[in-house]
Amino acid sequence: MSLLGNVMDGVQSQCRDWRRGSRWAMLWVIAVAVLVVLAAGARPSAAKEAHSEVAINVGQSVAGDGSRFVSFQRADGVPVVVDTWTHKTRRIRGADGCTPADVAFGRVLLDCTRGWYYEYRRPRIAMVKTGESHPIPGARKAERYDYGEIGRFWVRGDCDAGSPCYWIFYRNFRTGKSRIFSNVGSSARSVPPGLSVYDFYLNRRHLGKYEPHPAFRLPAGTYESNNYLGFGPRFYLVRGKGCLFMVRVRSRTCLGSIASGGWRSDYVIQRGSGRFAWVSGGRLHVFEIKSGRKTVRRIKAGSAIAIVRDGVIVASPSRLGNNKRRYRLRLFRL
Repeated sequence: MSLLGNVMDGVQSQCRDWRRGSRWAMLWVIAVAVLVVLAAGARPSAAKEAHSEVAINVGQSVAGDGSRFVSFQRADGVPVVVDTWTHKTRRIRGADGCTPADVAFGRVLLDCTRGWYYEYRRPRIAMVKTGESHPIPGARKAERYDYGEIGRFWVRGDCDAGSPCYWIFYRNFRTGKSRIFSNVGSSARSVPPGLSVYDFYLNRRHLGKYEPHPAFRLPAGTYESNNYLGFGPRFYLVRGKGCLFMVRVRSRTCLGSIASGGWRSDYVIQRGSGRFAWVSGGRLHVFEIKSGRKTVRRIKAGSAIAIVRDGVIVASPSRLGNNKRRYRLRLFRL
C-alpha cells in the first residue's frame, strides 16, 4: 500500500492546477497506478509457478506414491524427497549416490548399484518424514532395485547385478527374509493367467498371495505377446491395435493411444489419485477413472512421469553433463 500511496500523492500534486474537465485523465492515471501495483505483487507467484527441479539417473518413471511424495537424485548425486503438498524438499541422509526406485507407505526404496561393482552398496530404505535411511536387513549389495517396488512388508528387486536377470526376488525389509522366483520355466508358468512372478502382494506379512485381481480371466491370447500391461481389482490393462484398453468382465474401454510392439517393461502405466498416466510417442496421456476424461499433452521424447494429487510430474531430459543425462522436473496441472 505504501507504493500506491506514493503514486497517489504524486498524482494529486500534479492535478491541483489542472483545468476543469481533467477529472477523467486523473482517473485514468489512478487506474494505471493500481495496475502497476497489482502486477508487482503478482510476479513472485508467477516465478514460483515456473520453478523446477533438476534430477539425474531417472529411469522409466519418477519414484512417487501416486499422491503426495516424489523422490529423485539431484544433480549433485544426493537423493531427496519432495512433499508436493507443502513444496518442502528433504534430503535423504546416508544414501548419497543411491537412486530412488519407489515410494509407498511413507518409505522410499533406494537402489545403490550405480558405477563399478566395487562401488556398490546395499539397498536402503528411507523415511519421507525424517529423511533417515538404513540398509535393508539381509540384502546383498548385488541386489538391484532399479525398477523395484515397496509395500507394507516386502520389496521386490529386479535381479542380481551382472546376472542375466532370470531371477526375481522378494525381501521382507522388516525381517530380512527373502523369496526367489524364476521369470522363466516352471515358476513363471505356475502363476494365474494374466499375472506373473512380478505380481505378488507386497502388503501382506506372508508372501504368496497375488495382488487383488479380477475374478474373471482374460480371453486366450490377450495376455500373451506382451499385450498384458497391468491390472486392478476389477479390470486388466491390455495393449491392442495401438490403444490401451481397460478390460472389465463385460466391457472394454480404450483409455488412449499407446505404441505397438516392445516388451511389457517398456510401458510403465502410472496409477494414483484416481487416474492413469503413461507416455507414448512423445505425448503424455492421462485418463480420469471416475469421470472418464482424457487429457493428452505433448512432451519431450524420453520423459518420465509420476502422478501426484495436483497433476503429473514430468521429468524431461534437458542435456548431457559428466556422462549423466539431466532431467528437468515440472508439474503439469490437470
